[in-house]
Amino acid sequence: MLSRRGFVTGVGAGAVLLGTGALPTAASARPVRGDYPFRLGVASGDPLPDSVVLWTRLAVDPLAADGSGGMRRRRYPVRWEVAEDERFRRVVKRGVATTSPELGHSVHPEVWGLRPDRE
Repeated sequence: MLSRRGFVTGVGAGAVLLGTGALPTAASARPVRGDYPFRLGVASGDPLPDSVVLWTRLAVDPLAADGSGGMRRRRYPVRWEVAEDERFRRVVKRGVATTSPELGHSVHPEVWGLRPDRE
């Protein structure tokens, strides 16, 4: 059995955000190219028995010369979910984090209240 710590710090971290279709939600908040904005993946860290910090940066063009990652200079909502199963049938936490151009369109929600020793 893989613990939540092992799950979140490994490849499963991608499923936390990406497995939910976590894309900008408003039509006016679409990336410049309308391209996939999670090219840099998803990471996690600071695991505690009841929490974890998730991290991602929206970037349709991570090497854009202006450092914007190919994103417009506006805020984007990013929906996230944490589930106890791979198919996200038992979602235990969800929320929305908002990116900003000042932070390079990155988000790092702190997810609290998780049960310990879960997949």
